Amino acid sequence: MTPLDARDEADLQAWIDGTMDDAASAVFERRLAADAGLRAATDLDDAVAASLRRTFVVPDLGAIVNAVKDADGGVVDGKGSATPFRPSWRVAAATLIVGFAVGMAIWTEPRDDGPLPPAGMATAEQIEFVACTDDGNALGCSLVEQIGQKLPLMTCKTPSSFTQATQANVGCGLNLRNPEALPLDGRPIDGVPDAMAFTARVDGRPVLLFIVHEQVDRRPELSHASGFRCFRRAIPPVVCYEITTFNEARLLGTIDRP
Repeated sequence: MTPLDARDEADLQAWIDGTMDDAASAVFERRLAADAGLRAATDLDDAVAASLRRTFVVPDLGAIVNAVKDADGGVVDGKGSATPFRPSWRVAAATLIVGFAVGMAIWTEPRDDGPLPPAGMATAEQIEFVACTDDGNALGCSLVEQIGQKLPLMTCKTPSSFTQATQANVGCGLNLRNPEALPLDGRPIDGVPDAMAFTARVDGRPVLLFIVHEQVDRRPELSHASGFRCFRRAIPPVVCYEITTFNEARLLGTIDRP
């Protein structure tokens, strides 16, 4: 499939998100009817959505990536490394939605897994990220519904806006000393107080950042098969998780208290 240019990708994303006004939407739909490339892109988006709905219990990263690999020329393998591929919002969206889904499972299903690592730990602790959970219902339709509800989005374009967003939503304003990670798109996690999920791109790769108050922190069920890595850092009174395909944390070391 021929890659879309930046304007077409922006228009397609706005049309999918429902943020176009009626007039612009009508114009785009006329273009869609006449442009096979645009129709193929929407079919691809539908394939990703269908893959998500087929993974109601266990998110199958391979199935979702397979839906986009023909268009983008590369896949993320099971060890967390990546073969070269042309950056695309579709690949990023598929990757981030899987990560977001798993993250929601961690914080929407309370557990009793024993004590967490010490809250005062100052360095990132590497743990293999969860591919699925025993109580996998949290990865079902509730995830698709919560993502589909378009939770309030805060785009943090400056370090000060990141501080304001974390203060308002997790009760603790944090500094971000890595301006290259900006902008970050942040969303509160529906149904979980004092918790936020951020998405960013670091060196072209999508990265997820979860920030939760230590009172709602949960120990993940761990698996070695997800293709993601998770790094944890406690910055009392919050705990930060970075979910990534990198072999090391890229954001956690640049976040601290004012």
